[in-house]
Amino acid sequence: MITLNRPEVRNVVNSDVSAAVGAAMETLAHSPDLRVGILTGAGDTFCAGADLAALTAGHSIDAPGHPDGGSAASSDMTSANR
Repeated sequence: MITLNRPEVRNVVNSDVSAAVGAAMETLAHSPDLRVGILTGAGDTFCAGADLAALTAGHSIDAPGHPDGGSAASSDMTSANR
């Protein structure tokens, strides 16, 4: 189970969240004993989307060093679908 845990900002995605979810998806994709991953959000909101405060401040919400320029989770979710 993966829980987005930024309830004070409605679990918006910043680069740390993107990297952590990507790492969890990579673990899911490469662990033969894991078959299902559940993504949930702490508090009242699953996820309100991108961290607009981070973007406005000039920070990326992409996972650091991720080659496709997006969330590390995006390609790993595809590879986990086996």
